[in-house]
Amino acid sequence: MNKKAIFLDIDGTLVNHHGKIPDSAREAIAAARKNGHVIFVCTGRSRAEIPEEIFKMNLDGIIGAAGGYVELEGKAIHEVYIPKEEVTHIVNFFEANHIEFYLEATSQVYASKGGKAYLMAMMNANIARYPDAKEDLERNMLSFIAHMQDEGDIIREDINKVTFMGAQLSLKEVQEEFKENFVAIPGSYGREGELCGELMLKEVHKATGIEIVLKALGIEQKDTYAYGDSYNDIEMLQYVACGVAMSNGAEALKKVADDITDSPDEDGLYKSFKKYGLI
Repeated sequence: MNKKAIFLDIDGTLVNHHGKIPDSAREAIAAARKNGHVIFVCTGRSRAEIPEEIFKMNLDGIIGAAGGYVELEGKAIHEVYIPKEEVTHIVNFFEANHIEFYLEATSQVYASKGGKAYLMAMMNANIARYPDAKEDLERNMLSFIAHMQDEGDIIREDINKVTFMGAQLSLKEVQEEFKENFVAIPGSYGREGELCGELMLKEVHKATGIEIVLKALGIEQKDTYAYGDSYNDIEMLQYVACGVAMSNGAEALKKVADDITDSPDEDGLYKSFKKYGLI
């Protein structure tokens, strides 16, 4: 079998919604790499937001910030920044509308004044709903929150992407405000009744990151697979030769997918890798 390039979203795909990597996913990845295939995480998270246990899996690289950052064999080969004046626009708009947010850079995450408190409240609500997952939820979220900086001037020149939370505005209203340079998409977490989402520069998405990786490695598009569950995975699944949505994924993603596999907790990655002869 020719060498394949496999791209994995993190949240809801490689890890379940409590932040745990199933043993079956670890086994599938190790076996696929042993068979000569290359595997990348392809995530909306910035590099700073990726859990240490994923780095310990020794994957072949990272596409982070939904295509805004590309790393191959430990070396950054591509990075796109939001112009500082646009970061100022975003911060001013969100603060004026009482929307919590965090600005995602490669080495650090910069949060609004209430951003950490919002995430803590969300974590505690999830623990109340899933008490058996308390340890996983705390490990996943507390390490993330601890890495956030919310003091001093957070308007910077090295921001790749923005996540917003707790908005009382509609997604259409947010998109209208930033329509000239950004795409606003729904996020995959948040508290009930509140809008969470992501702001990404136009023409920057996971597929653009994949294209850069393929060119660097000399791998053809026909030899690509991708797995995801959310709105920011749409371009990725459309671009690769075989795009697979998780059963727990957004319906909009399933409509563009070539196939659907089971959820992380139902060994979805392992089953699909087996189905396509990757392991």
